[in-house]
Amino acid sequence: MPYKIKNDVRHKFKKKTYNNRDWKAYSESLRNRGNLTIWFSEDPISAWYYKHEKQKKRGRRKVYSDLAIETAYTLRLVYKQPLRQTQGFMQSIVQLLDLDLSIPDYTTISRLSKTISLKKEPLPSHGSKVVIIDSTGLKVVGEKEWMSHKHCTRQRKTWRKLHLYINEEGEILSSSLTHHLSHDVKQIDTLLSDIETPIKEFIGGGAYYYAVTYDSINKHQQQYNSEKSIKVIVPPNTGFRELKETDPGQRL
Repeated sequence: MPYKIKNDVRHKFKKKTYNNRDWKAYSESLRNRGNLTIWFSEDPISAWYYKHEKQKKRGRRKVYSDLAIETAYTLRLVYKQPLRQTQGFMQSIVQLLDLDLSIPDYTTISRLSKTISLKKEPLPSHGSKVVIIDSTGLKVVGEKEWMSHKHCTRQRKTWRKLHLYINEEGEILSSSLTHHLSHDVKQIDTLLSDIETPIKEFIGGGAYYYAVTYDSINKHQQQYNSEKSIKVIVPPNTGFRELKETDPGQRL
């Protein structure tokens, strides 16, 4: 029974809540995380091997296409496995699915992964899109990290910048990897060149509040002869200067 003397002040305290989680559904969701469902469609199977041209070239002929090497390397990164384990993993998948495909060995995957050209998915041609730009830092791990841990020394860290264009659905439209000393604004032209359709809005952070940004957007608009101007949503950064007559009209 509740204590009756405290009924007058009981409204000041929040009612205690209990964990009403559906434990059966929660347990089932945890089990589903271990499910492994992998299948090969007909397109990758037909493009698994390299198609040679009629003209013969010197040297040994390639056996596997870029798609096969990209598939193997993707599985390696997803499941965080070395190259030898990746080869065995793919062989077991092919045997389970009863596919007549040969798997590249670990040395072939290591050698050809440095030369394959990744295909970027183009932006759909129907309608205009909202483009969001941002960049993030990637730490380079290598020999210096091991030496610092072994000898307990401090060394300057090495970084790389990954510049990304995404749309409202979070899909990556364009990307570029540069040195950490490269400015974000210098990559706008490179990233916009991969977008082959007109855009409606451009959203970016304060790091893109420069006249170069608006010049690149105007070039993209003139390229597709778009009547409506691209709406630029970029907040001013710290220490911004006042608007001048030579600046683009959209600049705040």
